[in-house]
Amino acid sequence: MYATIIARIRDFAREDWRLEFKHTLREGNSCADFLAKQGAAVDESLVILEAPLAELSMLLDADIMQVPHKRL
Repeated sequence: MYATIIARIRDFAREDWRLEFKHTLREGNSCADFLAKQGAAVDESLVILEAPLAELSMLLDADIMQVPHKRL
Protein backbone atom coordinates (compact mmCIF):
# COMPACT_ATOMS: atom_id res chain seq x y z
CA MET A 1 0.00 0.00 0.00
CA TYR A 2 2.63 2.55 1.02
CA ALA A 3 4.98 1.52 -1.78
CA THR A 4 2.57 2.96 -4.36
CA ILE A 5 2.24 6.23 -2.43
CA ILE A 6 6.02 6.54 -2.08
CA ALA A 7 6.48 5.81 -5.79
CA ARG A 8 4.00 8.56 -6.71
CA ILE A 9 5.77 11.03 -4.40
CA ARG A 10 9.05 10.20 -6.11
CA ASP A 11 7.41 10.75 -9.50
CA PHE A 12 6.21 14.21 -8.37
CA ALA A 13 9.70 15.04 -7.11
CA ARG A 14 11.21 14.25 -10.54
CA GLU A 15 9.01 16.80 -12.32
CA ASP A 16 10.47 20.10 -13.51
CA TRP A 17 9.23 22.30 -10.68
CA ARG A 18 10.35 23.41 -7.28
CA LEU A 19 8.99 21.01 -4.72
CA GLU A 20 9.64 20.88 -1.00
CA PHE A 21 8.52 18.13 1.36
CA LYS A 22 7.99 18.86 5.03
CA HIS A 23 6.95 16.42 7.70
CA THR A 24 4.15 17.79 9.84
CA LEU A 25 2.83 16.12 12.94
CA ARG A 26 -0.89 15.41 12.94
CA GLU A 27 -1.42 18.04 15.63
CA GLY A 28 0.17 20.65 13.38
CA ASN A 29 -2.03 19.82 10.43
CA SER A 30 -5.44 19.79 12.06
CA CYS A 31 -7.32 20.67 8.85
CA ALA A 32 -5.96 17.66 6.96
CA ASP A 33 -6.49 15.45 10.03
CA PHE A 34 -10.12 16.62 10.29
CA LEU A 35 -10.78 15.98 6.58
CA ALA A 36 -9.15 12.53 6.76
CA LYS A 37 -11.41 11.57 9.66
CA GLN A 38 -14.47 12.90 7.81
CA GLY A 39 -13.49 10.94 4.70
CA ALA A 40 -13.07 7.73 6.68
CA ALA A 41 -16.60 8.12 8.05
CA VAL A 42 -18.40 8.17 4.67
CA ASP A 43 -19.05 5.39 2.16
CA GLU A 44 -18.74 7.52 -0.98
CA SER A 45 -15.51 7.47 -2.97
CA LEU A 46 -15.76 11.20 -3.73
CA VAL A 47 -17.18 13.97 -1.57
CA ILE A 48 -17.25 17.57 -2.80
CA LEU A 49 -17.66 20.28 -0.19
CA GLU A 50 -19.30 23.40 -1.58
CA ALA A 51 -18.31 25.27 1.59
CA PRO A 52 -16.19 24.23 4.57
CA LEU A 53 -17.99 22.61 7.49
CA ALA A 54 -18.28 24.77 10.62
CA GLU A 55 -15.66 22.68 12.45
CA LEU A 56 -13.26 23.02 9.52
CA SER A 57 -13.83 26.78 9.36
CA MET A 58 -12.74 27.06 13.00
CA LEU A 59 -9.61 25.01 12.30
CA LEU A 60 -8.82 27.15 9.23
CA ASP A 61 -9.22 30.33 11.30
CA ALA A 62 -6.88 28.94 13.98
CA ASP A 63 -4.36 28.03 11.27
CA ILE A 64 -4.52 31.53 9.75
CA MET A 65 -3.96 33.07 13.20
CA GLN A 66 -1.07 30.62 13.76
CA VAL A 67 -2.54 29.33 17.01
CA PRO A 68 0.09 26.95 18.46
CA HIS A 69 -0.79 23.28 18.90
CA LYS A 70 0.36 21.43 21.99
CA ARG A 71 1.63 17.89 21.64
CA LEU A 72 1.04 15.70 24.66
